[in-house]
Amino acid sequence: MFAALNSVEPHIQNLTAIDLFHAEEDWAKQRRPAALKFAQTRLTALSDWLDGRDYLEDRFTVADLLMTTVLEIRAMIDLIAQMPRSRPIPAAL
Repeated sequence: MFAALNSVEPHIQNLTAIDLFHAEEDWAKQRRPAALKFAQTRLTALSDWLDGRDYLEDRFTVADLLMTTVLEIRAMIDLIAQMPRSRPIPAAL
């Protein structure tokens, strides 16, 4: 659980914030390569840990749920990018 929330999520959130809210800012264009590298480093470590395993521990736990939630953050960018710009976002979101 701590790996999901403290090792992986901050780097993915940082990259996500740059891409979603500041992509056109000069500082963000300069910062993004390093943010991407940090996120990739953490995801590579996660991938290495999971090599040959089905779960983070010896069985399915809440840590797997948390990690899945963290990994979905980045997936949302592609989903948002596919949304037509002229279509309003529902108030419930």
